[in-house]
Amino acid sequence: TEAKAAKTEQIGAVYTFSRSVEKDENGFHQWKQQAKIIAEDGEPGDRFGNSISINGGGDALLVGSYHDDERRGSAYLFRRGIGGDASSWTQRTKLRADDVKAYEEFANQVILGGSR
Repeated sequence: TEAKAAKTEQIGAVYTFSRSVEKDENGFHQWKQQAKIIAEDGEPGDRFGNSISINGGGDALLVGSYHDDERRGSAYLFRRGIGGDASSWTQRTKLRADDVKAYEEFANQVILGGSR
């Protein structure tokens, strides 16, 4: 059905891009996709990627998925690949609040702070 198709499209993903150092013939920097990041357990309707936060070093990424698990919500922590490989991100953990009930939408907004 049309409603099911729309929900399927809401699994979500996060895309990372890098800007070229050199400018093209028109004087513009070009952007190139580096990675597509998805949740290991992503399901239709999760809305993974609705909110994101990246640390100052650019090697840790926190991604909200506020419709996960009957809209209880989850946040996923990813780390950039070995040697800073921008095309390789690994899911490290899934964060969930124990006391959140259905439809409370934990991780609707996320922020990653600190130095680790």
